[in-house]
Amino acid sequence: MDEYETLADVASRLDEVMEGEAPYLKGKYTLENLARSAGTNRTYASRSFSKMKKTSYTAYCNKRRIKVAEKLLLEENDDGTYKYKIPDVALMSGFSSERTFYRAMLKYSGLTPSKFRFVKKYSINMF
Repeated sequence: MDEYETLADVASRLDEVMEGEAPYLKGKYTLENLARSAGTNRTYASRSFSKMKKTSYTAYCNKRRIKVAEKLLLEENDDGTYKYKIPDVALMSGFSSERTFYRAMLKYSGLTPSKFRFVKKYSINMF
């Protein structure tokens, strides 16, 4: 078995853990923890992210967190008010702080959380 096949297998196991357990929502879940859960070591897990997914573990987790956050940001109560406050969404989606959440939102969506809500609610095309 060559390195590519090994890394593909590791990537598959990492995806299973990420999909099944959503550890990125647990905050301080490290690459080492993920590797252990997937039955591999930190080195193979890191190489798998780098070579197979073309990203870092942190960026991979943040992209998944942002997807969760975007859904939570748009949830509304029956009266049309937003169900969750932005600081709550940050924590619920696995970010360690509101500041980290804002930076990730800007990086991956190009918008702050409040602008994201406004754009989506009023279907404004910003691009």
